[in-house]
Amino acid sequence: MENIPCKRVIKKLASYKRTNALQSALQQINSIIQSDFMLDYIHSYQFRQNIQTALNRGEAYHRLRKNVAYANEGKIQSPYPVEQHIWSECARLICNAIIYYDTFLLSKMQQEAQLQNNEKILLKLQHISPVAWQHINLHGQFTFQQPKQQLDWKQIIQQVDYTKL
Repeated sequence: MENIPCKRVIKKLASYKRTNALQSALQQINSIIQSDFMLDYIHSYQFRQNIQTALNRGEAYHRLRKNVAYANEGKIQSPYPVEQHIWSECARLICNAIIYYDTFLLSKMQQEAQLQNNEKILLKLQHISPVAWQHINLHGQFTFQQPKQQLDWKQIIQQVDYTKL
């Protein structure tokens, strides 16, 4: 909410036909900030790595979203904006449920590895993303009227083949 007055000022300045001193000063400040960022990016290998990691996470999420929405070859079959919005939100909800499920299992695996003081598994778990769907049947039939069952995460963790991580 703090940027709203700044956005209003910039919007107002951008509507002027001629540039004025304040608009020119703000553009120069923006150039300084961009230059500072580029110098940090060029200078710091860790900074570049962090940015690439964040970009990879976003791309992984979009790949998951594309695979979840693959029904009808990824095409939304409704001409109505409301139904298209519902379709999109349902795909987002399913993606978030998959990420939550993966995060839950990874955190339980981490807790078990910490209890066993297994540094090898802990190091492997650091490189596993919760945005994974290879273990999820995305294109099968689902029934949601079965009686509720508790997730037996201990059994799932015991079945993990850590040599494939």
